Amino acid sequence: MELNKSKYFYRINMPVNYKGKRYKQKKEVPVKIKLSYKEKIVGSIVLAILFIIIILAVLLRFDNLFH
Repeated sequence: MELNKSKYFYRINMPVNYKGKRYKQKKEVPVKIKLSYKEKIVGSIVLAILFIIIILAVLLRFDNLFH
């Protein structure tokens, strides 16, 4: 039996801080970017304008189907 396929191979070649297969590393918590009051207002206005444009485009596109 080769050394590479033995059950001791993984124990020999594991890093020192290895804690086993069941140990899960903690995921990094993403840092939330805090927006200022003005940025929130501008963002909401831009989103509202985009939604209005999309709704108008859909209505104008299918307007001739209803007549």
